[in-house]
Amino acid sequence: MNRIELLKEANSLFLENNFADALKLYQTLADDKNSPHRDLYAYNIFYCRRKLGISTDLSPKVDSVTEQEVDLFSGDKSRDIVFIQGADFELENEQQIEKLLFYISPFGPIVQNVYIVSDSFSSLDVGLIKSDYASLCQRINLIKSKDFNKSFVEALSDNTVAYIYHEKSIPDDIAIDGQLLRALAKKSGNIWRVSDLVQHHGSFFLKSLSDHFSSEKYQEQLRCKLQELKAQNYNNKCYVLGTGPSLKYSYCNEDAQESIVITCNSVVKNPTMLEFLKPEIVCATDPIFHAGWGQYGDEFRTQLIKSMEKHDFFLVVPHRDVHIYLNTLPSSLHHRIGAYEFDNSIEVINTDLIASLRSAPKPNVLTNIMLPIAATISKEILVGGCDGKKDPSSYFWEHDKSSQLNNQMDDIKKEFKGFFDISYDNYYAEHCKTVASQVASLEQMGYRISTCTPSYIPALAERLDLHESIALLDNQQRDVGIIMPSHNMADTLAESVRSVFKSAKDANLSCRVVLINECSVDDTLEVVGREFDEQVKSGDLVVVNTVGLGVSCARNIGLALNNSTYLGFLDADDLFSENCLREKVAALKNSNDDVVGAFSQTRLVNVESKEIISVANNYGKPDYRYSYKNVHAPAHISSILYKCQAVDGITFPEGIRYGEDWLFLSRVLRGGGELVFCNEPYTVYSIHASSATKKSPENHIISLFDIISRVYFSEDDIDGSAEFFHGLNSVKGSFPTYERKLSELVVRLFACFYLKNQANGFHKAIVELNKKFGLEKLDLQFAKNKKPLSESFQREVKRFGNGRDMPVSAMSFALRSKVERFLPGFSEVTSVC
Repeated sequence: MNRIELLKEANSLFLENNFADALKLYQTLADDKNSPHRDLYAYNIFYCRRKLGISTDLSPKVDSVTEQEVDLFSGDKSRDIVFIQGADFELENEQQIEKLLFYISPFGPIVQNVYIVSDSFSSLDVGLIKSDYASLCQRINLIKSKDFNKSFVEALSDNTVAYIYHEKSIPDDIAIDGQLLRALAKKSGNIWRVSDLVQHHGSFFLKSLSDHFSSEKYQEQLRCKLQELKAQNYNNKCYVLGTGPSLKYSYCNEDAQESIVITCNSVVKNPTMLEFLKPEIVCATDPIFHAGWGQYGDEFRTQLIKSMEKHDFFLVVPHRDVHIYLNTLPSSLHHRIGAYEFDNSIEVINTDLIASLRSAPKPNVLTNIMLPIAATISKEILVGGCDGKKDPSSYFWEHDKSSQLNNQMDDIKKEFKGFFDISYDNYYAEHCKTVASQVASLEQMGYRISTCTPSYIPALAERLDLHESIALLDNQQRDVGIIMPSHNMADTLAESVRSVFKSAKDANLSCRVVLINECSVDDTLEVVGREFDEQVKSGDLVVVNTVGLGVSCARNIGLALNNSTYLGFLDADDLFSENCLREKVAALKNSNDDVVGAFSQTRLVNVESKEIISVANNYGKPDYRYSYKNVHAPAHISSILYKCQAVDGITFPEGIRYGEDWLFLSRVLRGGGELVFCNEPYTVYSIHASSATKKSPENHIISLFDIISRVYFSEDDIDGSAEFFHGLNSVKGSFPTYERKLSELVVRLFACFYLKNQANGFHKAIVELNKKFGLEKLDLQFAKNKKPLSESFQREVKRFGNGRDMPVSAMSFALRSKVERFLPGFSEVTSVC
C-alpha cells in the first residue's frame, strides 16, 4: 500500500477501536523519513498506546481525552424535561410543543416525563404533532402553575433539563416565584430561555442537550479525516467556497476539480455543483437553518441525506449540533460526520485542528470553521462564493439561487422571530472585521490567501485573483445566450458556433455562446483558439472545461453562468437557420406574459448522406400555443428559445442519459406558461451512424418510460401551477392518455428490436418494463389504436433501418418474442405493420 492507503487503513482500524493494529501502521508511517507529515501521527500513536496500557513519554499538544467513551446518551440515567410556559406562545400550542419534542427527541430513550407547566391550555391535540414524536407525546404531563411547587421540584429526577419560555413573560397572577425557579435551576444546572423572541433560543435548545454528552467519537473521525486530507494534499492548495451568488463562477475554476474543496450549507441542494466540485468536506454550523426545528431545517436535512448518499463528502458540524444529525441522518452515514468544540479563548483563528479540535465561535461558517479547516490542511487558500452585501438590504446578503431553500424562508422567519430581529448592518460589519483579522493573521503566518470569485467583503475584494472568463461573464448582459455542451466534437463545433453567431448577426442581437467542453480529448480547444479567438477575447464565446459530468450537468452549468434576456440550447453538431433567432425573438417580444418561449421545426438529418430523415415539431401553426397539455409531444430542445426569467431556478435532471431535455421542458411548462410556434425558421439535428441513439435506440426508448411517468404524474421537488402540479394525467381531457403514450413507446421499442432481429431481447425488455409499469393495462390501446401505432412502427423502422430489407415479417417476429402472453392485443398492431 502507498502512504495514503496506509493512513486510511490505520484510521479505519483506529475508529473501529482496533488500537493494536492501528498502532503498528501509525508507527510505520511515523518512521518513514520521506513522509512530509510525520508529525501528524503523534496524537494517534499517543492515544493507541494509552488505550493499550503502554506507558509513553509522548505528550503531544492535544485536547484532553476522557477515559470513558460515551456514544451520546446510551447508558445514561433517565431524566425529566420541564417546560414552563408564561404568556401565549408566538406559535400555536401544538407547534410549540412539537418544537420542544424535536430538540429533546435525541434524548428520547432516557426521557422519563415531559412536564408542560402552563395555565393557557388544558389539553393537547397530539394529532397536530408529527407522528415522529408519538412516543414522547405519551410522556407529556400538563401541569397547572399552582401545582408547580417545592414538592414537585424536589421529586424531579437528577439532571432534569429545564426550559422556560421567558421569565419576563410570566404574568403576575401566576404563582411561580423566583425561589422556585432557583431551586429548579439548582436541580437542572440551568434553565434555558427558549422564547421565539429570544435571538439565540435555537442555540439554547441545542446546547441544553449537548452539555450532557461527549462527541469524542465524532471528533476523532474529524481528526482522522483532516490527517488524510493534509497527507494527500499534493498541490498544497484548498478551495473554500460559500454559497453566495458568485459560487456559480466556481465552474470556471477548473483547477478546483483537482484540489481539495471545502464548502458549506445548502450547497447540498445543488447536485450539479457537487458533481463538479466533488468536495471533501461540507460544513453546516447554523443552529436554525441546519440543525433547527421547522420546515427549512427538515428540507435541508432531507437534501443533505440525498447528497451524502450520492456523494462521498464528509460532514462537519459543531459539538452543539451533532446529536440532531445523528438522530435524523441514517446510521449508515454516521461514520462521515465529524464534530468540533467552540472555544471562546481563541482570539483569532486555530490553524491546527488536528492538534486541537476547537474553534472560535464566530457567527459565520466561513470564519467559524471553514478557514480553520483550510489552514489545517493547506498553505494556499482560495476563497469563493463569499460575496457579502452589495447594497443595504433587509437581510444579510443574497445566495446562489441553485443552492438556497428560498421557498422555506417565510416559514423560518415565523418559527424563529428573534433570530431575525437584529441589526444586519452591525452583523455584516462585524463579519467583515473578523474576515480581515483572520486573513491578516494567516498571511502573517505564511499562508497565501486569494479570492477566486467576485466579493464585496473588503478583505476578500482586495485579494481578487479571478480566472479571465469570470470577468467576461460578469460584464455586459447579452440579448441571447446559447448553451452548447460538447464532447469530442472538434470536427463539427466550429460550424455549429458559426451558425449561432450568423443567426444573431442577422437579427442584430448581441449573443454569447457558453461552450461546456466535456473532457474532450480531440482538438476542441485548438479549434476554438484558431477559429474564435476574437469572440473568446470579447466574451462572446466562453469555454468551461469539465471532467466529463454528462449532458445534464453541462447544461446546468451553462444555465448557472448565463446572463442574457433569451436563452437556447444547441449541441455542438447541430445548426440554427440564419433567420432562427430573428423570428423567435420577434415572436417573444410580441407575446404576453403567459408565453415563456418560441419554437420551430427541427430537421433530422443523416450526417453521412445529408438526407432529411424526418421533420420534428411539424404540427405547429403560426397561432399555435404549446402548453403543458401538449408536452406529451416534446418540442426538440434546440428548436426552443426561452425567456430567461421563465427558466430561472429550473434545471435538467441529474443521472438521466436520455430524455433529460423532455423533462426540462416539462418542468418549465408545469408553471403554466406556453410556447408560440414560428413557421419559417428551423434547426438541424444531426444523426450519426455512430451515435448512441442510432446504435442502441432501444436503450433510449426504455429510458423514456421513466420520463413519461414523471411528465404524467407529480415530480419530487418540482413546483408547478395548481392545474399541472400533479402531472398531465390529472389534467381533465388530456390526450393522449398515459396508457396511449406508453403503448406508443412499446411499439417503438418493438421496432428497434425488430430491426436487430432480437426477439429474445424484446421479450426480456417487455418483461422488466411490465414489472415496473404494469403494461397489461395497455392491451385495449393496441386494439383501439392499431392504425396510428402501426404508423409509428413504420416511422421508427425508416428512421433507424437505413432502408434495408428485413428477413422476417413484424407478425412473425412478434410471435417469436412471445409478447402476446401478456399483451394479446399487440397482434392487432403487427397484423397491419
